[in-house]
Amino acid sequence: MNEERIDAALEAALERRAGRATSEAATDHLEPAEQAEVDSLVEIADLLWESADHEPPPLDQDPTAIMLGLVPDPAIMLDVSALKRYRQSARLKQSELAARLAARGWQIATKDVFAWETKSAAGLCPALIRAIAEELGVEAEKVMLRRDLAKETTVEKVAKTPWFVDLVWDLSRKVQITFGVAQSDLLAQMSATANRGSDLTEEQWREVLEQLVSNRTPRRSDNE
Repeated sequence: MNEERIDAALEAALERRAGRATSEAATDHLEPAEQAEVDSLVEIADLLWESADHEPPPLDQDPTAIMLGLVPDPAIMLDVSALKRYRQSARLKQSELAARLAARGWQIATKDVFAWETKSAAGLCPALIRAIAEELGVEAEKVMLRRDLAKETTVEKVAKTPWFVDLVWDLSRKVQITFGVAQSDLLAQMSATANRGSDLTEEQWREVLEQLVSNRTPRRSDNE
């Protein structure tokens, strides 16, 4: 079972779910077992999103996509010099590498590989970098650059946790607002608390936010 093909197909499915049109190419090369795996992961996403009536979270905030490495990580970049060196060692043309990635389901063309080697490779997700390394026949770490970023605040870490996403959905349903508005609401509450000097742990934030959502009054319908 090819994990890279599964990752690419799942990414395409999540993109389509979020309302962004994508090619069906990602599913063209899936074997039955791989398609079953993708269907299973999409079902997990369905459980996270509760139902199609809810506004799906952006891809970069979706816990499943983040877990699979389908979201760009600012701390991880493609090492363009290593890419060119290993591509040439593997005797692959830029067009051949692009074709191999496309066969895996990634929407990559020769111009993309050319741009990576001559301009910038920023914004590539970890899953794609792993796919590139596999096609070059090297370990992923050999074509990765890791950057030291400013230390994340506890609030930023909390905002990326699955339980925070669940609480946002709970608030969204309770007061009948969109996921984005509910998310902004909770983040604003956290920022205000943090700015007052409250230094809470992730578990303390969870207790505070669960209590906050529990105490919010449901919006009354027009018929009441």
